[in-house]
Amino acid sequence: MAKFRNMLVHIYWKIGGEKVYEMMKKDVSDLEKFIEEVKNYVDR
Repeated sequence: MAKFRNMLVHIYWKIGGEKVYEMMKKDVSDLEKFIEEVKNYVDR
């Protein structure tokens, strides 16, 4: 997921919606962990 994040930040104009959707389906656990960490931070 880190490589994909870097692509989004540095070459976002080359990434289509299909690629974003594919990565979100494949690495959904990473997104869930991130959301949980954000929630924990906000609650503190």
